[in-house]
Amino acid sequence: MWILYAVISMMLYALAEVLQKKGSDINEEYSELKLLVWFGIISGFFSFAILLLDLKESPATALQIIANNHAVLLSPALYYLSLLLCFLAFKLVPVSIASPITCMEGIFSFIGIIILYSAIGKDNVLAESITSLKVFIVVLLSVGIYACTLIQSRKEDKSENLKLAKEKFFIKSGRFAIIGVAMTLLSAMFDAGSSLTDLYFLGEMSDSYDYIYTHGMIVLVFSAVLYLILWLLERKPYNLFKKTELPKIMGAGFDSLGMVFFMIAAAGNQIYTNVLISGFCVFTVLLSRLILKETIEKHQAVWIGFTITLIVVFTVVDEMF
Repeated sequence: MWILYAVISMMLYALAEVLQKKGSDINEEYSELKLLVWFGIISGFFSFAILLLDLKESPATALQIIANNHAVLLSPALYYLSLLLCFLAFKLVPVSIASPITCMEGIFSFIGIIILYSAIGKDNVLAESITSLKVFIVVLLSVGIYACTLIQSRKEDKSENLKLAKEKFFIKSGRFAIIGVAMTLLSAMFDAGSSLTDLYFLGEMSDSYDYIYTHGMIVLVFSAVLYLILWLLERKPYNLFKKTELPKIMGAGFDSLGMVFFMIAAAGNQIYTNVLISGFCVFTVLLSRLILKETIEKHQAVWIGFTITLIVVFTVVDEMF
């Protein structure tokens, strides 16, 4: 059942990235901060929804969990920082380049969870979950994701060189392409740290919804503080409901909902959830073609098909073994 939640999370994350790219305008100052504000608002909305649907919860639950273990603040903080770097990168490079790089987070966290479980004495969990066939599929999945990045990067570099003298965007994108890719890679590393923290606490806590609720409430507080900072920077309150903010709102909604499904999936399988969900970049690349009109090479389409096939194969293998 965890795979179903993982696949839903993949689709939601892909939609989120394309819409967040649409809301990341290189000519709009502080668009990355506005995206973060909306992410916190929507995350808080889902937390309150959990509060209403689960009568065991109370507004004091999050405070109790934080008081008992301050380390729960680490995951939302790392994820928030990861999103900030990702949104900055979206202003500099196409989403079809940024997304496969951010999806390397799944590989980082897969390696990290093996190290973490070995360190805390959960070798029995690793022995039960990790098989040579699954690890082989994970390696192939990593290759597929990485190949999408390389092919698209080469194509975009060629395209930018041809248009460098004609389009201001490509001048900026070309000049800061290395910075954009570096930001995306850093974002993947912070996201991996956040995911590892999530996986640890989801394994330690008896009720995963307690943790999801707490995570959302912390992010909501972060965004409330950020809204005040944005007010000071722009010297006027940020108008949350302008028509131009719709991509930001929808992107934040899909991202927050994707995170909820990720945590539910991770509660079911802590070892493989992250690495499977990292395949969402192939759907992002496809959607970037449909919605943002970014181009896809024939070779890249082959690697996308290869990666999707691996996700299906992994699902079958997990059910059978």
